[in-house]
Amino acid sequence: VLYPFNSGKVMVTEGPLDAISLKKAGYNATCTNGCNVSDVQALQLKDHNNPIVMAYDNDTAGKKGIRVFESTRKRLRMDNFYICYPPSSYGDWNDFLCKDGPIAMKNWIDNHFVLGNTNVRSFLTAATRAFTALSHVVSHCENQKAHQGK
Repeated sequence: VLYPFNSGKVMVTEGPLDAISLKKAGYNATCTNGCNVSDVQALQLKDHNNPIVMAYDNDTAGKKGIRVFESTRKRLRMDNFYICYPPSSYGDWNDFLCKDGPIAMKNWIDNHFVLGNTNVRSFLTAATRAFTALSHVVSHCENQKAHQGK
């Protein structure tokens, strides 16, 4: 893990060129030299005390690396993390930087990072759906009561 970081979130990539590309766009960035985070690397990230954004490549290996990091994070009792993949039309962050520049990268990142824990995301999605359905039922019941009272 490369130091020092400024305050704020830190973007974690698979390789050094991607980390350098993100730094050129103004982000704290480091890499894990592959798509697996070691315990030593994870503990260094834990000490940062700011949000961690896993910014691995948008491919099978990158997605597997994020799943592995999720189990490492839980085992080491780390806070939750965020995920931000480069757009699928680019191979990685360096490809994005070279083709579209740092401003386009910054705009993409600021609008496309999500909470990393898939269980939390699934729960929030299910809770939102259940709340919406319940709201419709309550509204329907209130409408029926209003019509009965006339």
